[in-house]
Amino acid sequence: MGRYVRQDRFTLKSAHDVEVIDAALEQVGATDWADRPVRQTSGGERQLTSLARAIAQEAPTLVLDEPTSALDLNHEQRVLQLLRPWASGHRTVIAVLHDITQAARYCDELVLLAPTSAGSQVVAQGPPEVVLTPAFLESAYGVKVDVRRSEVTGMLTVTPLD
Repeated sequence: MGRYVRQDRFTLKSAHDVEVIDAALEQVGATDWADRPVRQTSGGERQLTSLARAIAQEAPTLVLDEPTSALDLNHEQRVLQLLRPWASGHRTVIAVLHDITQAARYCDELVLLAPTSAGSQVVAQGPPEVVLTPAFLESAYGVKVDVRRSEVTGMLTVTPLD
């Protein structure tokens, strides 16, 4: 289905389409269940299959809502590590991530939103070091947090204190 946007309505997949699909499935680690009916896959497998479908479109921009939901830690890391280089060059990835530490690790720019009666409001925008401050995070979530650099990864980590 990821190649439908690249095909004429009644044409079959080309050899290039098959190559792109196979590469996308391989990238996300979905080759083991690629031929299985969707109803016979887990939530995590469906999530990875959906990501492969999006990648196979070869779009210049991907907009992803919680691309790591329903994934175990291994697959979560794999997806985020995959998206980073995929976004290099002429591609953009916009992702909603609720795991703030993962956002700090894998995103170049963050937009921190706070809920309001009218939807949401931008609290801060910029690189993780600018956005992920205790003051901004408390303003957005109403929770005191500790923000520090991991001695192992060198990336910011956010820990709720309340």
